Amino acid sequence: SRNSRESLFNYEGCLSSHGGWVTSVVSCADDATLVSGSRDNHLMIWNMTEQQTAGVPGVPVKCLEGHAHFVSSIAMSSDGAFALSGSWDHTLRLWEVATGRCIRTFKGHTKDVLAVAFSADNRHIISCGRDKTIRLWNTVGEVKKVYSDKPHSEWVTSVAITPSEAAEETLVLSAGWDNKVKAFKLLDGSHVADMEAHTGPVNSVVVSPDGTVAASAGKDGKVCLWKLTGEDKFTVSHTFDCGDHTINALAFCPTRFWLAAATNKGVIVFDLPAEAAVAEFDVAEPVDAEVEEVTKRFTPAAASIAWSQDGAKLFVGCADNTIRTFRCSQ
Repeated sequence: SRNSRESLFNYEGCLSSHGGWVTSVVSCADDATLVSGSRDNHLMIWNMTEQQTAGVPGVPVKCLEGHAHFVSSIAMSSDGAFALSGSWDHTLRLWEVATGRCIRTFKGHTKDVLAVAFSADNRHIISCGRDKTIRLWNTVGEVKKVYSDKPHSEWVTSVAITPSEAAEETLVLSAGWDNKVKAFKLLDGSHVADMEAHTGPVNSVVVSPDGTVAASAGKDGKVCLWKLTGEDKFTVSHTFDCGDHTINALAFCPTRFWLAAATNKGVIVFDLPAEAAVAEFDVAEPVDAEVEEVTKRFTPAAASIAWSQDGAKLFVGCADNTIRTFRCSQ
């Protein structure tokens, strides 16, 4: 599998300023800025335009402190001006990226917050967590709705919001440790569908940029693609079997119909129209082939993943506290 990496995704370098697993990473502002969250309780803002040394693709410019426990999830406003974070301290925080200032703290969850999301118009915020709830907030930190119609029976690990312009038509997709993906109406929280195909806890659900497809994955090592349009919507259109990989996170490419999966063993990239994996690689730094014979390479788990906005790079948040970057050669 190393050869497939060298032909398609080339290791570019490593960002290391966090003191814990990198649980979330997002590229914004035309790829000039990267925002990451970590089990060191902090968010980091990176300048990705000032490459100072080879193998170091960015510079940390701000460390955002305030959470009292692990940061589990980050979402960015569409203009890149605001970052939203969820934490195991039971709160969400809204940050101004330019200043690094925390503008607001959202209190309501009774246990760890596991995921956060912004609606396309940035007016609505969704969160979920270990209290088994999904919550709808406004941007001033008021809970507008706790979804109570056919909720998850276990931890809710991930949420995604469809990119519809009309709030009435917007759906929230959620993933849970009850092995289910669910769909709800954003505004009133009414239950729309149970999407059942997984045989283990689901760790991630994401929606394609055009809103036509969702993908989910987790402990059963399967990536399920779900139709979000047509008469047979909310049914599985394809399943990729990743074997004994636990899948921690998914990310749709913004420029082509590809999907990246972060697993305990590395990264797998799928070409959706071809229904095939186009790359599979671990995230360890490349080493000299002769040295590799002698020493066992350490390959950390991939905990989080994001594409650059131009679709040319993958940013992988790792369990060794680093962010590894890979450039696509196609």
